Amino acid sequence: MMEKEFGYKVTYIPFPGGGTVAKNLIGKHIDSTVNNPAEQNEFYRAGKSKPLVQFTGERMAAYPDIPTAKELGVDIEYYMQRSINGPPGMSKEAQEWYINLFKTLYESEEWQQFCIDDGLDCTEWVAGDDLAEFHAKAIVAHEELIKSVGAAAITGE
Repeated sequence: MMEKEFGYKVTYIPFPGGGTVAKNLIGKHIDSTVNNPAEQNEFYRAGKSKPLVQFTGERMAAYPDIPTAKELGVDIEYYMQRSINGPPGMSKEAQEWYINLFKTLYESEEWQQFCIDDGLDCTEWVAGDDLAEFHAKAIVAHEELIKSVGAAAITGE
């Protein structure tokens, strides 16, 4: 998304996980990273790294002083979606039981505080058919993004 928006090339270095990415940033082996906040939080709190921008629609409570990309005039919004999914063929009763269980957890003060402290966007509850629709839209968006980056890499644009 950044390559497309800014028209520059990024050298992507694959790492086995976000913790390794964070460690390489702090060790000055890489210049920048796009991390999940939880992977960078302790380095940030210790003054070892500095968040530059949030790719969320609104500023997250954990980072009230860090601007969003949209505030900086850049039309990028992206969320690393996390969800709990059941197996195919799960009964409607079991699905409802788990949805109710996780909604109770989601609505708890403890979970909401965890979201704030860990830099997670927990502002919208999505479950059941709405979650399936969210997944379907996310797959299409990612396919389009991959095609646009792949096409740019092939043509050199």
